[in-house]
Amino acid sequence: MVANNNYGRISFLGEKIKNNLADKPEKDEYMSLLYNDKLITPDQYNNYLKSNNSDDIVKAGLVTGAIALIAYLLAKAS
Repeated sequence: MVANNNYGRISFLGEKIKNNLADKPEKDEYMSLLYNDKLITPDQYNNYLKSNNSDDIVKAGLVTGAIALIAYLLAKAS
C-alpha cells in the first residue's frame, strides 16, 4: 500500500514518466518511492539501479505504481 505522504509524489512522477517528461533523477526518485513503500522487490530495485536500459524497468514500475495508487484510492473511499 502506498504511504499516505508518498501518494501525491508517486502520482506526479508517474505522470511525468508516462508523458516522457521525467529526467533521470525523477525516475530514480519514483523507483525509490516504489521500493520504500514495498511495491517492488529488492531484486527489481537493484535491477533498476544496475540496468543501463532502465526505461523498460521504469515502464513496468508505472504499472505497479498505478495499481498501488488505485488500491490506495479505493481504500480511502471505503
